[in-house]
Amino acid sequence: MLTQQSDRNQINWNILTANGDGIYQGNTPQSASNDNEMAYNIISKSIANGIEATFSFRNYIHHNSFADDNYGAWLGYAQNVRFEYNVVRGARVNSV
Repeated sequence: MLTQQSDRNQINWNILTANGDGIYQGNTPQSASNDNEMAYNIISKSIANGIEATFSFRNYIHHNSFADDNYGAWLGYAQNVRFEYNVVRGARVNSV
């Protein structure tokens, strides 16, 4: 979990299984985290989202694998996000 302006981090090469959110970045403007890179993670069976990055700015989310999450990625109100080269399979509600 990244919250309260946890900015400029690299979250790479993790296996995250059966969590609420695989990677969570806050869901209010005050708790959002920005300028992070999330890459090469394997995220599956999240109750909510593989990655939630609501209200965040300039995150680079790439080369991740999402399987059987509610949403692969939830990026509501996020801006200038690069979401590239990810694979989303079996999302229960929607991929992104």
